[in-house]
Amino acid sequence: MRLRTILVTLACLAFFATSAGGYFYYSSLKEYAYRDAWSRSIANAEVISGRLSSMLEEQLKCARAMAGLEPLSKALLFRNPESIFHANMVLDHFRDALNVDVCYLMDLEGNTLASSNRHARESFVGKNYAFRPYFQAARQGNPGIHMAVGVTSRKRGAYLSYPVYAQGDPTPVGVAVIKASIEHLESEFEDIYEGIVLVTDAQGMVFLSTRPGWLYLSCWKESTEVDPVNSAMETGGAVPSGWTGLRRRGDQQAVDMSGMEYLVQQIPIQRYPGWNVVYLTDLESLSKKLSDPLLQVTGYIIATLCLFVGFAVLFLYDRASYDIFRRKSAEDALKENERKFRMLVETMNEGLCGCNEYGGITYVNEKLCRMLEYPREELVGRSLAELFDEPSRSLIEDRIRSGRSGETTTCEIEYAWKDGRGHAAIVSVSPVLDETGTFAGAIAVLTDITDLKKTERMLKVSEEKYRLIFEHSPLGIMRFDHEGIITDCNEKLVEICGSSKEALIGFSLFDSVKDPDMQKAIRECITGREGLYEGCYESVTGGKTTPVKVNFSPILTEDGTRLGGMGLFEDITERWRAQEELRASEERLKLLFEYAPDAYYLTDLHGNIVDGNQSAEAVTGYDRKDLVGQNIFEMDLLRSDQVFKALNTLKANAKGHPTGPDEFTFFRKNGEAIILEIRSFPTRIGDRMLVLSIARDITSRKKAEEALIQSEKKLRHLSARLLKAEEDERKRISRELHDSIGSSLTAVKFYVERMLLQTRPDSVFFQPLTNLVSVVEHAIEESRRIMTDLRPSMLDDLGIVSTLDWYCREFMKIHSHIHIEKQIYVDEEVIPEPLKIVIFRIVQEALNNVAKHSGAEYVELSVVKTGEILELTVEDNGTGFHAGNAINGDTHLKGLGLTSMKERVELSQGRFVLESAPGRGTTIRVSWPIG
Repeated sequence: MRLRTILVTLACLAFFATSAGGYFYYSSLKEYAYRDAWSRSIANAEVISGRLSSMLEEQLKCARAMAGLEPLSKALLFRNPESIFHANMVLDHFRDALNVDVCYLMDLEGNTLASSNRHARESFVGKNYAFRPYFQAARQGNPGIHMAVGVTSRKRGAYLSYPVYAQGDPTPVGVAVIKASIEHLESEFEDIYEGIVLVTDAQGMVFLSTRPGWLYLSCWKESTEVDPVNSAMETGGAVPSGWTGLRRRGDQQAVDMSGMEYLVQQIPIQRYPGWNVVYLTDLESLSKKLSDPLLQVTGYIIATLCLFVGFAVLFLYDRASYDIFRRKSAEDALKENERKFRMLVETMNEGLCGCNEYGGITYVNEKLCRMLEYPREELVGRSLAELFDEPSRSLIEDRIRSGRSGETTTCEIEYAWKDGRGHAAIVSVSPVLDETGTFAGAIAVLTDITDLKKTERMLKVSEEKYRLIFEHSPLGIMRFDHEGIITDCNEKLVEICGSSKEALIGFSLFDSVKDPDMQKAIRECITGREGLYEGCYESVTGGKTTPVKVNFSPILTEDGTRLGGMGLFEDITERWRAQEELRASEERLKLLFEYAPDAYYLTDLHGNIVDGNQSAEAVTGYDRKDLVGQNIFEMDLLRSDQVFKALNTLKANAKGHPTGPDEFTFFRKNGEAIILEIRSFPTRIGDRMLVLSIARDITSRKKAEEALIQSEKKLRHLSARLLKAEEDERKRISRELHDSIGSSLTAVKFYVERMLLQTRPDSVFFQPLTNLVSVVEHAIEESRRIMTDLRPSMLDDLGIVSTLDWYCREFMKIHSHIHIEKQIYVDEEVIPEPLKIVIFRIVQEALNNVAKHSGAEYVELSVVKTGEILELTVEDNGTGFHAGNAINGDTHLKGLGLTSMKERVELSQGRFVLESAPGRGTTIRVSWPIG
């Protein structure tokens, strides 16, 4: 009985001890699994948050690059079809290069001007998105990152906006936006992570979920009372349609409406305030992984204890074995998770490294080793920043310091490989915090964008070349799809059609083109053959009729699939007009040739007459039928001594040189001699080289010229005799004034002065006699001046050199503001006697003109002899005038003007030159040969 009691007691003690040990063991395993699940949920949530943040930052960089392109700012400034077309090309390029949903451009009112989905049914063009937060941020000059449901497409996406600036203007002129799809992230997160991944907006609505039934539901009970207007503004029209049923239980757990419990890890998305990543770990699944095997084994143990108390040692041994097995299973599971994580990291397309709190590298993946061209052993333990040079080093150190405040930051750097080749990369640095929230290190992700940069540059160059060729082509260009719908065209086609680009794009060629020949050419192009059309095309969209030549070419893929075609329109209006004008010109030339007043005749290079007009018949006296086929040198038309001259002229024409005008004496059929002025021009008619000769009868003109020459000789002789007679008369009058009037005035002066000496000062006759003396003296001076103007006596007594010297002094006394600089370097005997009066008259008239008209202050007078030439020069610094108008104009000059000076010089066999211009003074230069 005691033994049984002891056994029962021992059995009970063993049972309770085993149960207590099993409970505490289960509790410790549960606590360990909980902490492990909590750590993994933190890491997973941070990786998801970093992934989203990096993706948004990378797309924002692309939005900034797109906003900086010139075609976008030009589209916002000019808003014409050409600028909108170039902007659409840029948006299409970025959509295809980045593999995003859509790229579009808005003005400052939020209206969409250009979009890469402009041809889609849900096109953004013309829509207004001014209410969007990303637009409002960019309109203020700040980049915007926003996740929302599209108002038009009703698809979720990330919207990256950046302000567009015009050159030199710090104020934005518009906003460029990239919309990238995020729906593919759900399937990625579901494949990678065991827990439930949620992304909630600032109102707490589930915007991204690996559990489809929770999408667009309020995550937490307290978020069901949100303002639907604010939620619609944030997410583009989506409002919470219910509640997920999750309720918080403390800071780390939550429970849904079915009682399911979860570990909760909520991490904010960096640089996206209000948005969070929520990572839920199912506690029931976690408990089952521990409890099911444990309870199953414990039941067998209790049954074994009840039946076989004596096998307690065996039970303890088996329990210890099970403990080892469970620990090993947990370690294997941990290793498997680590293997999956390492495989994920090692197969990433980006370089990744882990750093401690000082920036030292603790881990690198294979991609980063290949990017930096360093083995893994050389990288681990080194500082991340020291692998780069300035300024990239400073940027990375700054990002690691920013991580101490818990921020995930991104920057763009440039680095070089060991061979010196330059590369570009985007670096995203995310902080790693320990259980206490203290900064323990960072994870840096490097994305090589060298190929992207190179592709962008090449694409930009290619796009610019395409744009230049397309827009500046002298041909109208259109592209159309396999259904005949025009998808694009250039400005030249718009000009040819007399329409607008908006009217042409979307135009159906098959349904609207009425010309059967053009429709036939288009259908041949659609079937894969070249189509040609030429004719007067009447535009359906513009109503303009234009002669065109069109070449339709099919557009095929590499496998021969027909995508559509391209039409090249050549405006042949000018060619048609030229053909019409050519026909009219031929008619006009025929009339001009036939009825020209001058004689026109064509000869070959041997002198054989090919054709002639009516005037040629009249000049020669021969009919055309008698002229054609005859050789001009065999018809006795030319005077014998001029035949050689005519042959040389024909040889020059044969070499392609025009000749003439040449004068020839022709004998008409009746023997009458006439003088012809002939011009000859080599010309090619068809494949034959001919000579066109134009002959003008100048017999009457030559006779008139001869008569004119004889008349001019007589006039010059008469003019010379008149000038001589004038000078003789001046000389005679001057002498008579000197001998008679001068002597009489002198006698009167002496008589009055003698009477004045005999008159008392108080006499009434004293003052009148005094006045009379003054009047007589003035009369004597005036008579002397008249005599000098007529002909100075010293010219005959002392010569021209002394006379010029005396005249210049007298001139400067009268005109004291004018200074004359004399440079007379000839002797008196060198100057011929007949030229002395000519030189004096020219100097006299020139100085009078200076005093009256020039306003000069300085005059240079020079007479020099150079070789056998005597030269007289009078130069002033006055206002000047148009010399050509003064000599050749219609102005009638009085006295010895410029025309009289020129005539005196020419009659004395001299050369007269006048140089003057407004503001540049006047120079008179006269020269005579005296050899």
